[in-house]
Amino acid sequence: YSAEGDIDKELSQDEFAALFKVDDFEKISHAIDKIKNGISETENLIVKRENPKAKESINYFNIDISVLHSNNGIPTILLATIINITEERNAIMKANDMLKRYQSIFNTTMADMFYFDCNGRLTEINDKACDTLGIKNKEELLKDDIRLEDIILQPVDNEDNSTHWGTNLYDLDCPTESKFIKKYVTRRGYIFYKSRLAHLHDDNGNKICTLITGNDMSDTM
Repeated sequence: YSAEGDIDKELSQDEFAALFKVDDFEKISHAIDKIKNGISETENLIVKRENPKAKESINYFNIDISVLHSNNGIPTILLATIINITEERNAIMKANDMLKRYQSIFNTTMADMFYFDCNGRLTEINDKACDTLGIKNKEELLKDDIRLEDIILQPVDNEDNSTHWGTNLYDLDCPTESKFIKKYVTRRGYIFYKSRLAHLHDDNGNKICTLITGNDMSDTM
């Protein structure tokens, strides 16, 4: 369809099939058959095709297929919406690759390490940080929705992309609204903590993740 909602071009089945790789076209056909046979009302799938402007690269698309009904409930037409998710997927893949590289040093470094995704959610923490803070259930912690502000104990400025260094004295017995401290940190008393917070970006300036590294300096007090 055109931007005005008019039919821009009609494709035969062969022309439509030629737009996709064989396995992806089979996925689309299977999804349509499920809707046609009443097994489901909607189907969602991800397909890929070569970028016509750069043959060596691949574009990824999210396809939602649903059935439209007439006023008396009779199925009349299948409607598919297609969204190009290439940039989003590439950002996620790059973040995952970066995390894999970091994981090679995550549990061998002498520093505490906290890894947050581009939305500020904690997705990885190393064993050293768990030992420092007395975290007993790492798996449960990573399944929870722990945010960057829960750990740095102050509001997050999403427009601030600079790197921050700091040395702070925290009273872990002090009442707090931080879910991270209340639910998972078992260490008590004061902790003198030195940390570095850095935001990592892709080549287009989009935030990939936030990384905090830190060390317990309490023994130096």
